Amino acid sequence: MMQEVAELIHGYQMWLKDQTILRQVEGWVEVTTPFLDRDNDALMIYTYALLNDRERSVPDGVVEAFQSYGIKQIPWSKREQSVDLLAA
Repeated sequence: MMQEVAELIHGYQMWLKDQTILRQVEGWVEVTTPFLDRDNDALMIYTYALLNDRERSVPDGVVEAFQSYGIKQIPWSKREQSVDLLAA
């Protein structure tokens, strides 16, 4: 039984890896997943590296899109506090 479950998990990991696309977009990395959002569009995650723990501005269109999903922007300086709150 353990081997069958391990094979299923491995198959899922391979499918997820094959279906996830990374693309460089103006200093950001766009991660397109095979999962769909409420509008039936591919779920996309945008990430970037921070140097020297600086805040980075986000274009208004991105902020508005997040807000339409009820997602609030969290300043980088408050990340640990936010993680602790979510983990509680």
